[in-house]
Amino acid sequence: MPENTSLMQFNELPAIAADAPTVLAKNTDWMNKGIAKGQGLLDTIEAEGMSPDLDEACNEYLAQVAGARTKMNERRSPITKMLTAISKEFTRLENALDKADSSTIPYKIQAARNELARTIALEQQRKQQELRNKQLADQERIDLKIKVQLRVREKYNEILFNFKKEYNEVFNTMNLENIEVVKAELTKIPVHYPELKFKEITCAVTSVYLKPDQLEMLVYNARAELYMECAADFKKNMEELQHYLLDQVPARKTELEEIESAKKADKKKADQLQKDAELRQQEETLRLAKENQQKEQMAVASANTATLVGNAQLEFDKEVGTAEILSGQTQSVKHSYVIKVMSRQGWMQIVNMWFTHCAMNVPHDKFGAKKLESMKADLEKLAFAGGARLEDSGHLVYERDVKALTKKV
Repeated sequence: MPENTSLMQFNELPAIAADAPTVLAKNTDWMNKGIAKGQGLLDTIEAEGMSPDLDEACNEYLAQVAGARTKMNERRSPITKMLTAISKEFTRLENALDKADSSTIPYKIQAARNELARTIALEQQRKQQELRNKQLADQERIDLKIKVQLRVREKYNEILFNFKKEYNEVFNTMNLENIEVVKAELTKIPVHYPELKFKEITCAVTSVYLKPDQLEMLVYNARAELYMECAADFKKNMEELQHYLLDQVPARKTELEEIESAKKADKKKADQLQKDAELRQQEETLRLAKENQQKEQMAVASANTATLVGNAQLEFDKEVGTAEILSGQTQSVKHSYVIKVMSRQGWMQIVNMWFTHCAMNVPHDKFGAKKLESMKADLEKLAFAGGARLEDSGHLVYERDVKALTKKV
């Protein structure tokens, strides 16, 4: 505990204070007389100019005002010394509670609060980095799953298209001699997609955040999720194709009979009928291709929707995670940068950086009063605001600082 200064020295305060009006009045009177006499001399100098006699008078005046000033100081000195002593005593009492003074208890308490704030901030930074890493990994999982499923759908659509094209070509091979053979072939159109065959669809993807076994499992699961969807779609499409082609058999038989009959009676008509049949086959091929293109577009649209849903979930998880991290900080704190300078070279870098980025905001006539610590403080603020900063080196380093703020109670 700091020693209490004895107030015994202030016992004479009432008497000294009582003399203050008298002393002030005398000093005021002397000041007015000195100024009046000096103004008279100035007026004479301005009117007549200097002369040896006037110089002697001026010398006498200056000696008199110097003596008067000394006497005025002696008269007021007991009063002002006492006031200064009182001011110092009050200041000493206040300084004992100054948290900026390293010798005080409030400073030590504030230092303990700052240390807690830094500990919590470091833990928050660690958790935020973990959250960022998790977000990146989750984002990659979403992107990879969407990419895998898009490629699976594309490959499936290609397989489906080739099946439909193949049996459409089988239908187009029909003639009057093999109608029953083709019809029998069409009744055997497969409508079930074997799961083992579906698992043979491969997707080559790479990962930054997932281990090889995790990536392999992701691909396996992403593909497996689509099997029921694709198997049902395959069954629907192949059954529709089978029914459609079998229903077309009688019409195709009639068409073939008409062409064969026309060959005997009217070759020109037979040629036209053949062209019409070929045109119909081409149109059917184009229809299948258009269906396949539409399915590819649907696959892309599904991937885009999945991306939007996945990103929305990630953003929600990020907000929840950030809120949980920040909830651990119960103090009001102030974050900043502190530049730790380790060498003369470091201070030279501070000066150069300050003149490059901060000097334009300071009037040129104030440069002389700018101190190195003040320049460093300007650069700390600049860095915290997201502006330019020096590279950390053996000469200086930027350190994040956290201070606990005192809330009003």
